[in-house]
Amino acid sequence: MEDQIPKHLPIRIKIRKEKEASFKDLKNANWARELEIEVTNTGEQDIYFLSLGIFLPEIKAEDGKDISFPLYYGREELANLPARARPGDVPIKPHETWIFKLLENNVLGYEAFSRKRKWVSPKKVVVHFRRLNFGDGTGFEGWGGTFLPQSPK
Repeated sequence: MEDQIPKHLPIRIKIRKEKEASFKDLKNANWARELEIEVTNTGEQDIYFLSLGIFLPEIKAEDGKDISFPLYYGREELANLPARARPGDVPIKPHETWIFKLLENNVLGYEAFSRKRKWVSPKKVVVHFRRLNFGDGTGFEGWGGTFLPQSPK
């Protein structure tokens, strides 16, 4: 797994220890079903929304694009900054860990296409950052992790 999350962001990721061997087994056709990624909030603020992307650069769709899977934590409306947390929203608190799994419908689609096109298990899986919302109207977005809202120039 190649971690391409910007280092200045308050999150760290790793494959869950119990799933590491099955993930690294190139003969494991169920790797996507078994993949679990631990994300730890290393900052001092609650995280109410987090979006990451899992990319398979060695495998291409019919249109030539990389195969990818979205990972989301939190209420969908919080994907838009400056959306704010509501009383019922549950954050990933500082120093807490959340475990991401690929969505079942994404796994089923990938497995079906994999069988149909005779794809081999990827040797490289890349994790990109997309968006983070602290619930107070601030956060980060984009592969480079730009802080939002940006201060006026």
